[in-house]
Amino acid sequence: MLLLQAATGLYPDVPGGTVRLAPLAGAELGAVGVDGLRVANSPVHVTVDRTGEATVTGLPTPLTPTPAVPTQRRPTTQPLPH
Repeated sequence: MLLLQAATGLYPDVPGGTVRLAPLAGAELGAVGVDGLRVANSPVHVTVDRTGEATVTGLPTPLTPTPAVPTQRRPTTQPLPH
C-alpha cells in the first residue's frame, strides 16, 4: 500500500476535506494507474503520466484534490538493470 501511495502521491486528509496529489516523477517509474483505492469509504481511480502529472476521479463530494509539484527522484549512481 505504501508503494502505491508513493507512486500515485495520493495523501487524503478527510477531516480537512482535501486530497493532496504529489506523485513521484521520473522515467524510471513511468506511467501508473490504480483503480479501487479507498478514500472516505469510496473507490477512487488515480493516474499519473510519465511526467508526474496526476489525475484522481471518484472522490466523495466534500473532498477536493490539491495538486502539488511532482516529487523528482534523485538520480541513481548506477544504471538500473534492463
